[in-house]
Amino acid sequence: MASAAPKSTTAEETLSAILRNGIPLTGFMGVTIHDCNAEHLRLAAPYEPNRNHKGAAFGGSLAALAVVTGWSVVELACRERDLDAEVVIGRLDVNYLAPITCVMVSRCVRPDPETLKRFVDNFMIRGKAVMDLEIIIEGERSAHSVMSRARYVALRRKSERDAKN
Repeated sequence: MASAAPKSTTAEETLSAILRNGIPLTGFMGVTIHDCNAEHLRLAAPYEPNRNHKGAAFGGSLAALAVVTGWSVVELACRERDLDAEVVIGRLDVNYLAPITCVMVSRCVRPDPETLKRFVDNFMIRGKAVMDLEIIIEGERSAHSVMSRARYVALRRKSERDAKN
C-alpha cells in the first residue's frame, strides 16, 4: 500500500503558526487570519482581551494589529517568492477615527504585480527592499475606524559564511 505524500505547508499556514507561536503578543491578543486571498489579507482579534478601561478597544492593541497585518502581507509576499528575508517595521502612522467595541478586523490590500516586481528587484540587487502599505481596521461605527500607513523593510538574512567575514 502506497503511503500518502506529506502535505506541504502553505505560506498562510506558516504565517498562522508564526502568529500563534512566534509572536507572543498576537497570542495574548487572540489574533487569527480572518481571510487571505490574492487581493487582501484580513486579520481579526476579539474585543474582550483588547479592551481598555473606557470600554473601547485599546489603542495599543489597534496599533499592534495594524503592524502585524502589514507585516504579514510583506512576510507572505517574501515567502511566496522564496526570498530569505527578515521583515521589520520601519514606521507606523495611526489615525484613530472612531472607537471600536466589537471584534477588531484589520484589512490590508496585497501589493499589485508592478509594486511586487520593484520590491523583489530591490531585494535581489541590494539585499534590502521597502514596502509602504495602508492598513484599515473596521469597527461597528465605521468601516474605517482606524487608518494607518506603515513602512516595512525586508532585509536579506545573513548566512553563516557572511557572519564569519
